[in-house]
Amino acid sequence: KLADSQADPALYQTFVDAAQSIAEAYASREFSRAIREIMALADLANRYVDEQAPWVVAKEEGRDADLQAICSMGINLFRVLMTYLKPVLPSLTERAEAFLNAELSWDAIPQPLLGHQVNAFKALFNRIDLDKVNEMVNASKEDMAAAKPVTGPLADDPIQETITFDDFAKVDMRIALIKSADFVEGSDKLLKLQLDLG
Repeated sequence: KLADSQADPALYQTFVDAAQSIAEAYASREFSRAIREIMALADLANRYVDEQAPWVVAKEEGRDADLQAICSMGINLFRVLMTYLKPVLPSLTERAEAFLNAELSWDAIPQPLLGHQVNAFKALFNRIDLDKVNEMVNASKEDMAAAKPVTGPLADDPIQETITFDDFAKVDMRIALIKSADFVEGSDKLLKLQLDLG
C-alpha cells in the first residue's frame, strides 16, 4: 500500500508541470522532443531513488515508514512517466496499469496515488541476453546462406551506383496509397500503378 502523503511534493509538481509541454510535443508530432522531455524526467526520478537509497533504508531498524514514503514517491513518479509514455508504449502501459491498480490518464496526473493499494509487481521487461541475440544473428546468417538465390529478369539487373546526398536531396518524394498494381504489357520491368493521393 502506498503512503498517505508525498515524500517530495516539489519533485512531483515538476513532473506535473511538464504535462502541457509534452502534450504539445505529441500534438505537433514532435515525438523526439516529447521523449527527450520524458527521459529528462526519468533521470530526475532515477536521481531521487539513487539519493534516497531505499535498499539501504530497508536494512535499517525502525525506518519502515521512511521506506514506504520513498517507494511510494518512486512509484508515483513511475506512474506519471508511464502516463506520458502511454501514446507510444500502449502495451507496456497496460502492464503498468495492472501493477498500479489504476488507469493511467492525462487528467489524473496532478493527483498522486496516496493510500492506494498496488498489486504484486511483475517485471515489465526482461533483460536482453546478448548470447541469445548472437544466436539469432548467426541463425539468420545461416538461413540467408542456405536460401536459394533469387532468379529472374530483375535479379540479373545490376544495382546502380550509390548517389550522393546532393543528388538524393533533389528527389521529390510523395506519399500515396497504391490502389492497384498491374504489369505493363510487353515489359518485364514496368508496373502500372493506380494511386490515391487523398
